[in-house]
Amino acid sequence: MLNSSRNKPWGSFLLLLLILFVTASPVQAQNDPQGPIYVVQSGDTLNVIAMRFGVSVDDIILVNNIANPNLLGEGTELIIPGLEGVSGRLVTLTVPLGQNLLSLSREHGVSIEKLAQLNRLTSPQEIYAGSNLIIPQESQDTALFPGFNLAANQTLLEAAVLADLNPWQLMEINRHGTSASLVSGQMLYQPGQNANAQFSAISPVITSISILPLPFIQGKTSVLRVETNQPVKLTARLFDQDYILFEETPGVYLSLIGTPTLLDPGLVPFDLNGSLTEGSTFSYSQMILLDPGYYGQDPPLEVDPATLDPEAMKSEEEFVTSRTSTASAKRLWEGAFAYPIDEPCIRSWFGNRRSYNNGVYTSFHAGLDFGVCAQNLNIYAAAPGKVVFAGPLAVRGNSVIIDHGWGVYTGYWHLNQIAVAEGDVVEVRQVIGEVGATGRVTGPHLHFEVRVNGFAVDPLDWLETGFPQP
Repeated sequence: MLNSSRNKPWGSFLLLLLILFVTASPVQAQNDPQGPIYVVQSGDTLNVIAMRFGVSVDDIILVNNIANPNLLGEGTELIIPGLEGVSGRLVTLTVPLGQNLLSLSREHGVSIEKLAQLNRLTSPQEIYAGSNLIIPQESQDTALFPGFNLAANQTLLEAAVLADLNPWQLMEINRHGTSASLVSGQMLYQPGQNANAQFSAISPVITSISILPLPFIQGKTSVLRVETNQPVKLTARLFDQDYILFEETPGVYLSLIGTPTLLDPGLVPFDLNGSLTEGSTFSYSQMILLDPGYYGQDPPLEVDPATLDPEAMKSEEEFVTSRTSTASAKRLWEGAFAYPIDEPCIRSWFGNRRSYNNGVYTSFHAGLDFGVCAQNLNIYAAAPGKVVFAGPLAVRGNSVIIDHGWGVYTGYWHLNQIAVAEGDVVEVRQVIGEVGATGRVTGPHLHFEVRVNGFAVDPLDWLETGFPQP
């Protein structure tokens, strides 16, 4: 007992040394004692950052001398310990459409292995458009840029000689074990720096491709833009329907994408198909992230029970969808849409969930409700277009639907009077009716709706910004 008591202080000291050694060992394992630097983003916590990089919270606190972890502010620079072979400043990149792990590696001069290490990737399929990827801002590897397309019947050796490049190096950086894996027209990459380089995992016919904004957001409008180096016919498939890409200018193709408000967040498949004038075809597929829209809810509403008949509602929705699902080739508007009413005051916002006659919140508001805030009750066309429907509906009351081209439609519900007829061509701000209280209403107002390829989207985006954006 006497010997045990005498050795107790030494035992405590050794235990303390052991704890310090175990805690500090991951930090000491770094090649660069400074370590890579990560800039704290909005919403970050130490737990989130630690999980993102696969390190412990305690190690981050220790190496950064953090006195109070609860005071971690946006923009704070943190050293990330334990990342072997990684240095420099780490930034967050939103993965664009048309890129995969290999093309991102080439563009940023970072090996696939380092990208996988930084992002804890176990499969290249984990890279999808709209997701966030951590990359070193100052790359440690040689950046690559598109060099040239392999000519018909041209060997890798011939291509390398003409480009004054080492054929073995050319093969290695293009991830080819043998020259037999190369095909005519294939893009070959070469080392160097090129600020104007475009990187893509798609056919060399495509020089640029994007969907903005990314990720998708429930109820929002996105613009699909594709640039090509030769004439091509393009179609896309999203949300279980097909989209035509219209040629805006030579070599520039656009399509407007309406994101369904009630589609569950997660990953959605995107397919692009192209056909060239000489008959050859190509295709590309990628998963795209869909985020929630975070919409609110309206107070409970009391309405005529007859307007809540499920069969009538279903039949009417099918009718409206059929009138708003065709994409005519000519775009009839420019810039933002005009407000459809004088002195507009919004009574209900797009996306709000609704309860009728003390029922559950199973419905959502597909447009904007403008109250009567001015003596002038006129309703105006929000943009030039062609009237494809003007008449009464059971739920929407007296209604007008206008086609603006490219699959974009506006709807005007609950009118007292209709001033246009089906087939009329209207100009922006032309009077098309008068505010009323017909159909399912609680009082006089205008329900204004924008549909893109059949899906209702937030009209406020079209009134404040407009599409497509330059």
